[in-house]
Amino acid sequence: MKQQTIILVAEDSDDIRLLLKLMLEGKGYGVVEAANGREAVAAATRERPDLILMDLNMPVMDGIAATRYLREQPETSAVPIIAVTAHCSEPSWRARAMDAGCVRCVGKPVDFELLGSLISEELN
Repeated sequence: MKQQTIILVAEDSDDIRLLLKLMLEGKGYGVVEAANGREAVAAATRERPDLILMDLNMPVMDGIAATRYLREQPETSAVPIIAVTAHCSEPSWRARAMDAGCVRCVGKPVDFELLGSLISEELN
């Protein structure tokens, strides 16, 4: 029996986190939530998700710092991280996300169809 695919949603907006959770659960994924970068690092270390959706602009620890940290840890270094941010269309933010270790960058408001396709591509 195949184990359920787990996706960590690191997002400080309760509303966006809920929308992402509902979308992902509707596609059969298990969801772990984090409201800031520090929670994301702890959850990723504890839960070992198959993929991470990382907001870049969060309190306590931003998504760039969290992504860099996760890339440095052997347990999480290979987990695909997709940046989800309103700043995705800005070249400097996109470059920072990719330099930190994100594999893709998706803008807000989130195009759920596009996001679903990118998640499928990264997991296969």
